Amino acid sequence: PATVNRVHRRVIVRDYGKAIYKASSPASLLAALEQCIDGYESLHTRGGMLQRDISPNNLMVNKDAENPSWPAFLIDLD
Repeated sequence: PATVNRVHRRVIVRDYGKAIYKASSPASLLAALEQCIDGYESLHTRGGMLQRDISPNNLMVNKDAENPSWPAFLIDLD
């Protein structure tokens, strides 16, 4: 068999949040869910994108207390 050259790539990013189901309280979970819904709507109306892989692991809660401007966000937009 012929030897095949393979290229492996890795993307290393800082961990900016935690999964929404790990929210600290029911109130913060609901607030984060509302922010994710708003973000999804904006992604669709402004960006023309449709995220079809929505799951609890793709809805994140920001754990950076110094940047409260985005308390929740969506990931895995590929």
